[in-house]
Amino acid sequence: MHLEFRDFHGKEHGFDASIVRHALFAIHETIKQESAQQGINYLKTGVSTSWNDRKKLIEVLRYLSRLAHIDHMEHGETDAEAASTLTGALEDTKG
Repeated sequence: MHLEFRDFHGKEHGFDASIVRHALFAIHETIKQESAQQGINYLKTGVSTSWNDRKKLIEVLRYLSRLAHIDHMEHGETDAEAASTLTGALEDTKG
């Protein structure tokens, strides 16, 4: 799952505007800054529609966190752990 990311603020269509892409970028920010709060900040301030879709984001992050348990995907373990941490932080964060 380790992808190169750029911040695509303002894109309103296609994959750039998708919940999956925003979840992946929030994971990236969580790992880069070593803080789930950075991922939360991106979701709250960087992409207003993503914050409104919080329940969907949580489901996407839960799915991505399961990649840690796939034997042939050891390289995704860090990303999966960050997804799990971000899921918990997102569940605990109010508006």
